[in-house]
Amino acid sequence: MPVSSYVVTAAAGCLNDAVESVSSINGVLVGEPNKDSFPAAFSSDTEQEAQDLGRRIETAQGVSKALLVYHNFEDIEEYQTP
Repeated sequence: MPVSSYVVTAAAGCLNDAVESVSSINGVLVGEPNKDSFPAAFSSDTEQEAQDLGRRIETAQGVSKALLVYHNFEDIEEYQTP
């Protein structure tokens, strides 16, 4: 199960909108905001789902940018060494 964490930066004056928008994405957990950014994390069933959720975070209302800071995919079969 892939696990991903992002640092999400809100557009100027849009921190509350960004937090609300990202936290409304099913399966995404949002941490405590700090100035103009906040952490967001999720686990997914597939690598494709992880990519889709990442795109949804990046394009959420009020988000200026979303930086992927952690991604663990070691238990995805296609990436395991035989």
